[in-house]
Amino acid sequence: MANVTLRPQDIQDEVQSYNMPEVKRGMPVVWYPQGQIGSIWKMALVEKAQSGRSNVTLFVGGTHVPIRDAVPHVSDPRLKLGPDHREMGAWDYTEEYLDNQKKLEEFEKRLTALEKGSKPPRSQAK
Repeated sequence: MANVTLRPQDIQDEVQSYNMPEVKRGMPVVWYPQGQIGSIWKMALVEKAQSGRSNVTLFVGGTHVPIRDAVPHVSDPRLKLGPDHREMGAWDYTEEYLDNQKKLEEFEKRLTALEKGSKPPRSQAK
């Protein structure tokens, strides 16, 4: 994310229509204390996530303040509004989770093809 500070009215529509990606309690995630991908990161666990909310509560191990409340996802447009919107950092999925999601999507496509009686697509999962 570029270090660009936008005025609130510039992204008001984007903020209003934003839906946080799904996350569940106990799920490991990557936490960026500075709220930006590419900055330093730590592993964290989701302590609380409520459906329809745009942030989560994270337990960050190995720190003197283990709980971070109201942490937005890295895709949250409010992070573009400036440093004060990144005070709690930002979370993202782990690489393992993203890899597993890709594999699951491929398996679902192959299963659908098998159920329809056609030849399933060739597997690209590693």
